[in-house]
Amino acid sequence: MSDNFPQCLIFTLGCEGGAFDDPRATFTDHGIQQDIYDDFCARREDWSSNDVRHLTAEEVSTFYRIEYWQVCNCDKLPKEIAMVVFDAAVNNGPGTSLKFLREAIGLPVDGDVSILIHWANMVNALDACTKAIKARRAYDDNLNDPRYAQGWKNRCDRLCRALGIDPKLTYASVPESTTEQQ
Repeated sequence: MSDNFPQCLIFTLGCEGGAFDDPRATFTDHGIQQDIYDDFCARREDWSSNDVRHLTAEEVSTFYRIEYWQVCNCDKLPKEIAMVVFDAAVNNGPGTSLKFLREAIGLPVDGDVSILIHWANMVNALDACTKAIKARRAYDDNLNDPRYAQGWKNRCDRLCRALGIDPKLTYASVPESTTEQQ
């Protein structure tokens, strides 16, 4: 497996947007919520917390590599699957992201990660990506959060296009239009 973390990070950060102060959560910048970053720093003896508004590019990259890329074993996955798993981990959480992959491959929802990695390397990568993105869309739809729903759809559409997948193949039913809406 090759390490395509830099390319995946560029894609994901392009979807995350800039600084955002959600009254229901803590301040977010670079797609990193302040409280999640503080928890990350508290678990690392060699890391001191900082305001997410002032993180360096290296700090942002290190955070994403440790918190999402490594947790999901993306370095052991085919590059296309790694991109899908990483982006979903950032948006939906690592555990949920791995559930999407398990569903796409046809494995039980819970189980040994080494078995998941083994089978992820045995299947058709683009087919698994298509099914995982479809599972992600269903999950996002069930969240029923109109503030973010269109952004989540657009993000999945962009992910499909980055992988050369027709976004229509990842919808539960074919929508009237899969063009991005603002």
